[in-house]
Amino acid sequence: MTERPLDREALFEALSALRGAPDPSAPVLAWAWHSVNGFVDHRLRRPSRAHDDVRQRTLIKVLRGVAGMQADTPAGAEGWLRTVYRSARTEHHRGLDPVREALRHERGDEGLGPRVDRLAALPPERTEDDVARLEAAREAVLGRVDAWLEANVTKPSKRVGDRRRAAIAWTANVLGRDVEAIRESFGIEEKRDTVYKWIERGREQVLLPAMAAWERELEAAGEDAAVPQALSEILRGARRADAGKARPGRRSVSRAQDGTSVQSKRRNRGS
Repeated sequence: MTERPLDREALFEALSALRGAPDPSAPVLAWAWHSVNGFVDHRLRRPSRAHDDVRQRTLIKVLRGVAGMQADTPAGAEGWLRTVYRSARTEHHRGLDPVREALRHERGDEGLGPRVDRLAALPPERTEDDVARLEAAREAVLGRVDAWLEANVTKPSKRVGDRRRAAIAWTANVLGRDVEAIRESFGIEEKRDTVYKWIERGREQVLLPAMAAWERELEAAGEDAAVPQALSEILRGARRADAGKARPGRRSVSRAQDGTSVQSKRRNRGS
């Protein structure tokens, strides 16, 4: 499978998803760790035999500290990761043991040990089994979307459109596909900015409300609601990532609206 480009936006999306997750080392977030690991490996790497150790220290620090990351832009996320990497290099040269240190910092009954083990065990890219599980999860989620739309949207044509936008948002925010891949997969000819709007509307207006309804239903039945909770966290992480992305078309629209507003004010003053 082709890896996502190692750019700031992909890194910001990955770190935002990890920041919003209850368990950042959950297997469903493997794509995010692949992005972070790839960025460290290819953008931050220095010629040194110590790189593998520094990289491992960096990932452990990300695992422990990403929930507190304050970055709200792609540049800020890169700066945060560079700071973490420099700290990991310093620890390496001081001879500290980050794994032993992590094992001493427990969270609840489990601690970081199992999280570190799961992180280290993640494959370099998604396997066929991963893809099959994600596809099965997609069908289950879209089934919940159908139930939510049936209960909340009366117009059949709108239900069809909302379901399609939800599927597009899932493909972007959970599977991590870029806009060009989405356009090809769904046979979309509209402009990129239109696809971005569909992603946002599918996430905010359909997927998140459907997951919230699913979570309430499971909790009312006394069942485990971990799946909709985890998916909601991933979607909210994607929302934060999208908030830091430039949208030239929107800036143009905003400026045009501002200009119209100014002209209207001037006309009103003159009248």
